[in-house]
Amino acid sequence: MGVRRYATEVDVDFVRKSVRAIGICAVKIERAADRCIDVLLELIQTKVSYVVQEAVVVIKVRAHRHHSA
Repeated sequence: MGVRRYATEVDVDFVRKSVRAIGICAVKIERAADRCIDVLLELIQTKVSYVVQEAVVVIKVRAHRHHSA
């Protein structure tokens, strides 16, 4: 998944947008959802605070939408 590479850039705003893009893919492309969540979990393991924060938010939103559907 090419977007994962962007999620480790130095530009914090760009990283946040990249992580959100992975979340959007998880919601919009059902067959990619599991892989997207795996990538978000990998990003959390980087322990880079702004990456972790954004990934957690995206996972929570995805879980909430999935649970509400």
